[in-house]
Amino acid sequence: MVWILLTAAVAPVVFMLHFVYVRDKYEPEPLGRVMTVFFVSFLTVIPAAIVEAILLQFQPGGLIGIAIAAFLVIALSEEFFKYLAIKWLAVRHPSFNEVYDGILYAVAASLGFAVVENIMYVFFSAAEGSGAGIAVAVARALLSVPGHALWGVMMGYYIGLAKLESDHSKKRPLVIKGVALAVFWHGLYDFFAFGAEAAEQLAIPMAVGVLAVIVVNWIIGVNLIKKAQELSCFKRPHPLVNPIAAVRLDLKYCHRCGFAQARGHQFCNRCGYEFPPPASRRPD
Repeated sequence: MVWILLTAAVAPVVFMLHFVYVRDKYEPEPLGRVMTVFFVSFLTVIPAAIVEAILLQFQPGGLIGIAIAAFLVIALSEEFFKYLAIKWLAVRHPSFNEVYDGILYAVAASLGFAVVENIMYVFFSAAEGSGAGIAVAVARALLSVPGHALWGVMMGYYIGLAKLESDHSKKRPLVIKGVALAVFWHGLYDFFAFGAEAAEQLAIPMAVGVLAVIVVNWIIGVNLIKKAQELSCFKRPHPLVNPIAAVRLDLKYCHRCGFAQARGHQFCNRCGYEFPPPASRRPD
């Protein structure tokens, strides 16, 4: 039974990480680096749990208290420590050289946090008996685990834009926007989830709110993944659309506007974007 519960807790995390990894299709990141971010991010659960344990002692009652806990305590602390993991483990790595890399590393960090949280929820629920562990595992596989991954997509997209932005005055606002988006949607999800448990008369509309958040987050996440792929300077035109350009390795594509030009150019001929210096790839 232990292995069944463990598999049920880990499998959706593996699925979401694979879903995002295989979409890094133009210049895949070193798998070792992605897994390093994933495994080290297990540790982000510790500071987040400490902060939550301290601050939740002062949580007021009612829906206002639930909102404060959801947005300002849980979502803010968890997304902040995920961001620190991304910043320390990935942003400065030479392999981080396109916008999609921000998404991939942010999702890896988010799922590193989520897998520990998932295992704890599933096994604590299983201790109550009556198949509660499996029920919680299924619910979290459909809702919480994709949620963590999709909040990582939002944060990572803007971290990727910031990493490749040549105007230093724009970097911090982009990062703040990404973290703020992740905190907002995470907080909204938790508000509906906690509200469904705390207020029986609002259980149905709150449950609908949880589902609505995940559906909207999937739409946002898939859209950002496509936008990040389009911004890759490593992408090739489809051979059926432009067979000559598809095999011309001397071309690169602007991160900002997608314009094709000679690989040696320092600035984009169309929008003036300054390309980042070439990074030497490492096997990790």
